Amino acid sequence: MNTRRIIALAAAVGILALPGGSGAESSESKAALIQELLTISGIESFAEQMLNQAPYVELGRIQPGYGPMMELAVSEQADLSEEDR
Repeated sequence: MNTRRIIALAAAVGILALPGGSGAESSESKAALIQELLTISGIESFAEQMLNQAPYVELGRIQPGYGPMMELAVSEQADLSEEDR
């Protein structure tokens, strides 16, 4: 989903969330409209996909540091044999 579409969706949700006139009835109507907008736009499934991918993105980000981290951990273990290192 491109950035413009996300911004437009956020603006629409923000406008729908503005206080209306008739209290609880209006609030329920707005909530239903917001839910419908989120469903139609696909933002719900997009958000779910982002949440599911987050751990893999983070692992990919920190993976380059694995080698140096392991070298440091091993170098600090004086009681390890060369074979274990």
